[in-house]
Amino acid sequence: MSKNASLRKAIVVLLALVVTVCFSGIAQTTSFAAKKTKKKTVKPKKITLQSQCKYSVGINGLCQIKVKSVKPQKASKTVTWKSSNAKVASVSKTGLVKGNAEGLVTITATSKANKKVKASVKLHVVPTQQGTLTTKVDLTKQNGKSAKAWVPLAKSNNDQKIQDVKIDVPEGTTKTITKDSEGNQIAFLDFTNTPQDKRVATVSFYVCRKAVVPAAKGEKRNGMTQAQLKKYLGTSSLGGNLKSGIVKETSDKIVKAANAKTTVQKAKAIYNWEVANLVRIDSTIGCGRGDVEQILKDQAAGKEAGGKCTDLSSVYVSLLRAQGIPAREIFGIRIQGTDTAAAKDETTAQHCRAQFYDSKLGWVEADPADVLKAVLVQKLDKKADKDTVESLKAEYWMGNNQEWVELSEGRDLTLNPAITAKVSSDPKVAQYSCLQKDGVLNNFGYPHAEVDGVDVPCYQHQAYSYSFQYDSKVVCC
Repeated sequence: MSKNASLRKAIVVLLALVVTVCFSGIAQTTSFAAKKTKKKTVKPKKITLQSQCKYSVGINGLCQIKVKSVKPQKASKTVTWKSSNAKVASVSKTGLVKGNAEGLVTITATSKANKKVKASVKLHVVPTQQGTLTTKVDLTKQNGKSAKAWVPLAKSNNDQKIQDVKIDVPEGTTKTITKDSEGNQIAFLDFTNTPQDKRVATVSFYVCRKAVVPAAKGEKRNGMTQAQLKKYLGTSSLGGNLKSGIVKETSDKIVKAANAKTTVQKAKAIYNWEVANLVRIDSTIGCGRGDVEQILKDQAAGKEAGGKCTDLSSVYVSLLRAQGIPAREIFGIRIQGTDTAAAKDETTAQHCRAQFYDSKLGWVEADPADVLKAVLVQKLDKKADKDTVESLKAEYWMGNNQEWVELSEGRDLTLNPAITAKVSSDPKVAQYSCLQKDGVLNNFGYPHAEVDGVDVPCYQHQAYSYSFQYDSKVVCC
């Protein structure tokens, strides 16, 4: 064999050896990398869920539930979802719940890595009412150069979803969204640079309102701190003295007679007493002023005592607060829509509801005012028609229907910008106003307006009107 041939053979052998070593190294490296990237699944010991819609979802509505956290933190978050009753609500592979029929359902997430670990959310599937609520402000009949209006503008919360807010004003009118002293939203309209005959504006929004239902056994809806609840324990200018006098004395007598111990027991005892001892008085202007001490004095004297919803809700709230129970009035308007082309006039449909706070149940509905309204409208005798009255009491205790939208809460409100109008010295004029005192509103259930610093009474319906256009096709809550 020649030297060249031997050299070539040696080179071939060497190259083969290099290739073998290289490929072997790659294989080993690849194998090592594969082993390095392969992670062991960490099994969770606990799963915590987060629900988009708190405690309820509308029929045909959607609610997203997701895994908020796991313990340990590096554990797998992958779960499977299951509904306790798919006829009431179904759930997708991603935790999206769809309400199908009225009822209570439990949605359960089970860890794929550890099937012993589960977490669940209880949801009430409830009826809804949805559509567009429009407030119209017309100040063309009020003479003056400077014209302003403050219109209550609803906010979203656990029971309602507000969207598509529109404020339509004429040329020259400015519009601003502000908040009052309680945090209620305001659509502020300044017509000063608009001719008098053009001072017409509308404030509208799309609302989806859910029925409010009592908490299920074991269900918790709390979440407020003592600091947040503090303002719901004090009195208002018409709420009466909560420490002594007729409000405290009446509250104590009611609770003692019922042998009530817990928050719910005390609230129910006061609810029962109010339905038994007060009445709805239809001649009351607007929704009433809510003068608690005067109403209780009339009742104690054997006179016809009560009023309309603000009066009756105010009595309930003050009697509760006198027991150290947080309570509040919430103001809104009924939205009893129908499937018709025309919007329904809701101008006189304002309604005030009451709520109390329980450490486990959160805010709880109680509406003695609507019970007493039904007693009047149906011409019921509280004793002779006891069964019917008891049925009404059960209907409005710890729950309420969906045909209402919340606009505001609270009493003795300071608006933004500040009100400059003064309370009229003429009692015949002042009785139609929502002004509590100079610069302060009794409540914000109605729009407020003033022209050249003069109050436009809130109960003058020619200046303010409401309409509700029902929508049966879209459910957004």
